[in-house]
Amino acid sequence: MDSHTLDAFDRAFFSLLQAERSHRRSLQTDVATLRALLLEAVMSLSSALVDERIAADPHFLHTLDEAGWRELLAEARRRGQMQRLARSNPKLMAEHRRLLQAHDRLQAERDALQTRIETLEAEMNDLRRQLLAAQAARPEVLLPGNVQLPALPDDPPPAFASLFPGNLWERGRQLLALLALTGWSYQRAPLDELARLLGVSEGAGSLKRLLNRLADAGLVIKATVPASPSRIALARLSDEGRKLVEALGLPAVESEWDRLLRLHGGERQQGHAALVCLFAWHARRRGYATQVCPHVEGHAEPDILLTKEGKQIYVEVEAESGSVERRMRKWRNQAALQGYVALAAPTPE
Repeated sequence: MDSHTLDAFDRAFFSLLQAERSHRRSLQTDVATLRALLLEAVMSLSSALVDERIAADPHFLHTLDEAGWRELLAEARRRGQMQRLARSNPKLMAEHRRLLQAHDRLQAERDALQTRIETLEAEMNDLRRQLLAAQAARPEVLLPGNVQLPALPDDPPPAFASLFPGNLWERGRQLLALLALTGWSYQRAPLDELARLLGVSEGAGSLKRLLNRLADAGLVIKATVPASPSRIALARLSDEGRKLVEALGLPAVESEWDRLLRLHGGERQQGHAALVCLFAWHARRRGYATQVCPHVEGHAEPDILLTKEGKQIYVEVEAESGSVERRMRKWRNQAALQGYVALAAPTPE
C-alpha cells in the first residue's frame, strides 16, 4: 500500500471518527434537552416534589432511568391534581386532610390494639398456667366409678405419634387421661377405673401390659416399692407423659406420688409414700374423697385428708418407722388439729 493510499485511509478514518463524535454530542444534547423538558414538566406539576427528592438525594436526577421518570411524573401528576383540587374545592381538600388524619389515627389505634392483644394473650397464657397449677393442687374429689373421660382424638399428637405403634393409642390414650385427671398413683386405681370404662374384668392382664408398654415408651413412671409387710406398685405420668396430655388440652393434676415426694420426705420416704397411696385407694373404694398432704394451719402435717358427706378426717399413715417421740409429737399435733387421732397402719401392732 503506497503513501497516497494511506493518506486517503487516514482521512476517511478521521472523518468517520469526527462524525461519530458529532453524533454522540448531538445525542447527549438531545438527552439533556429531554431531561430538562421532563424536569420542567415535573416542576410545573409539583415543584415541591422535586425539592423533596433533591433534599433527600442531591444527585437523584442523574440516577433516574425510564421507570424512575415515569414514577416521578405519576407522583407529580397526582400532587398537581391535589393542588388544583385544593384551589378549586377547599372544602373537599379539607375533608381529604381530615380523612388522612383519621387514617393515621386509626393506624395508631390499630397498632395499640395489636400491642394490647399481644399483652392479653401473654396474660391468658399465664392464667392458663396458673389454672393448671391450681387444678394440680386442688383436693381430690373423684371417686371410683364416677370418672368421666372427655372425647379424645383418634390419633396422637404428631410430635408423639412415633411412641404409639400398632393399636397402643386406642387404650393408651384413656389410661394416660385417667392418670392425668385423677392423679391416683396406686397402680390398681387407674387400671380398675379403665377396666370399668372398657367393660373388662379388674386385674385383666391386658391392662397391666398396656401400662408396661406406656412405661417402655417413656410416658409413665412405674415402680414396685418395698413397704412392710409387702410390696406396693405405683405409677405416675413422666414429664413426657404430662406434655402429651397437655397437648391434648387436658389438665395434668399433680399425682399423689409426686405430691408425697415433694412435700413428705422425697425419695427417702418412698415406702411411706406407697402406703399412703395404697390407703387412699382403700378409702376411695369406701366412698371417701382423698387428698394427700393437705395444707392445714398449725404444726400438724397429716398424711391424708378424707372427706365424706361433709365430714373431714385427717389421717396419719404409719409405716412403723421413726422414733417413738417423733410419732407421739405427730399424734399430739393431729389431736390439736381435729380433737382426736386417726391412724392407718399395715398391722394393728
